[in-house]
Amino acid sequence: MCKAKLYFILALCLFSFSILLAQTNWYVDGTVGSTGNGSQGSPFKTIAEAVTALSDGDIVNVAAATYEETVDFDNHYFILTGTSGAASTLIDGNSIKEGIIIPDDDPDITGESTITGFTIRDCEAGYDNNGGGIYIENRNVTISNCIITGNSVSNDGGGIYFRGNDEFELTIQNCTITDNDCDGNGGGVCFYGNVSESLTMENCIISDNECVYLGAGIYASGISGNLLTLSLTDLTIHNNDSTNNSEFSMGGGIYAAYLDYSTLTFEHLLVYENTSYDHGSGICISNSNGTQNDPLTLNKLTIVDNECDVDNPGIYFDACSNTLVTNSIIWNDATNNQVSQNNVTYCCIYNDHAGTGNFDDDPEFVDASGDDYSLEYYSPCIDKGDPGSDDDDDGSLPDRGWKYHEQDVYIWDHEITYIWRSYPRLPFSQPVALNTGQSIGVEEALECWNPNPDGLFVWFEDEDDEFEIGEYDNGNWSWTYERDIYSVYGYKMEKDNGTGCLMFSRGLLC
Repeated sequence: MCKAKLYFILALCLFSFSILLAQTNWYVDGTVGSTGNGSQGSPFKTIAEAVTALSDGDIVNVAAATYEETVDFDNHYFILTGTSGAASTLIDGNSIKEGIIIPDDDPDITGESTITGFTIRDCEAGYDNNGGGIYIENRNVTISNCIITGNSVSNDGGGIYFRGNDEFELTIQNCTITDNDCDGNGGGVCFYGNVSESLTMENCIISDNECVYLGAGIYASGISGNLLTLSLTDLTIHNNDSTNNSEFSMGGGIYAAYLDYSTLTFEHLLVYENTSYDHGSGICISNSNGTQNDPLTLNKLTIVDNECDVDNPGIYFDACSNTLVTNSIIWNDATNNQVSQNNVTYCCIYNDHAGTGNFDDDPEFVDASGDDYSLEYYSPCIDKGDPGSDDDDDGSLPDRGWKYHEQDVYIWDHEITYIWRSYPRLPFSQPVALNTGQSIGVEEALECWNPNPDGLFVWFEDEDDEFEIGEYDNGNWSWTYERDIYSVYGYKMEKDNGTGCLMFSRGLLC
């Protein structure tokens, strides 16, 4: 039995190795005087020549240059690589040519194609008037480390257009999609899914795109009621504009419809200064339902200063049920009703909103006028997310908003009873001013624990060498002397025996 398994593993390895050997590298260099045979020493002059030569799974290596051509991958899956990166490897439509076309094929091509390291710009017309920069139909494609800019079409998908009919997937990673426009839906990205299609986008910037109707930044929808798998994480979406002055102008930042709640990931999004005429200029979700026990959830978002002429500029749910917005900041002091439905929890939301844990304190961004929506160390949103949700990456309790505030962490092991601690000179008091040793409130200095210690005693020494003591007992402060924490002193702390904990400081390293 063991010998048979060994033979099987050996055969599998040999088969995989034979596939690698069959994979051909083709080379393209637009700066050569005349075209070659596609080898490394004698590259093609155009990408189209490599496309004609390739077989399934081949790699097309494209050197730095500007390629004014339409690239049509009509019958193979492939890897297309700009070897010097997007800044110097350009596919330029020169306002008359289409960009990259990956069309439907019969029989279906199920292998995954990859496009990485290109700027795709100034392409127009599109395939069937869709997809100015990139057109994809019924293919599995990953697009990474690309810049999609200045493309335009008369229908859908100014930057990228995708249409799938049977469980096809599009993944977009580490891309900038900017300044594209269309006369239909999806100025930046337009995605249609028919049977369990999947769109994954992560670590991308989608900005300054325009459309006439829905989803100027991103449009994603199932077709004819079929549900879509959607995963959006670590995206910055800003200054996108849906221009039609009617009820068909929604979702300036994101418009998404017919979503499968069980496969939805909608986290760590910064959505600001997007516009539309109708509801949901930041985000509009339509025809998508969760369940009572497992709602369709939008988590850890910062949605700021989006504008519409009707209402609910932050998030609008249209014909949806069992939805939840949590651990988020939704702010626009020009209007009161930020979100269209009531199931909002642990959010910082302008003019308050019914729901567990919500408040309307100023979120205290670092520099909102300069589009820096990270949190100041004194923000009320730090450590104030849903205590039942995942901790932040530094181990502290969850923050509200798209990007957590990283804190200095000290691991207080359960076997260690005493430590000495000092505090940085931070301007905790408002208005903000340089702290030169003034006091810091006890709650602010010693509030950040995970978990809270069972008990804590604190000694601090004044100028007369007299020790005063404060006590923290099961989450309740009771100080023997009325004295705050000062950054010019060190403090001796004793923790009750028990489990270990993490102790945090919001400011500089202590």
